[in-house]
Amino acid sequence: MSALFKTNATGSKAGAAEAASEPAVAGISIRLQERVRDLEQTLREERRALAEAEQRYERLEGKYNALLQRNSPTA
Repeated sequence: MSALFKTNATGSKAGAAEAASEPAVAGISIRLQERVRDLEQTLREERRALAEAEQRYERLEGKYNALLQRNSPTA
């Protein structure tokens, strides 16, 4: 009879450990999902900032080239 109780006790300990780790795993999963969302948002912001910087660079380059042409000596 005591062997039966030991088997059940061991089984219930394993089940309890499994059940206890599920919320931790879910918590880690939720934190990873949040981190991925944050990184994706940061990537979108960085891409938008890069596109704006490239547009500004093109405008400034155009102005610079116009100044060069205006100030270049004519032959």
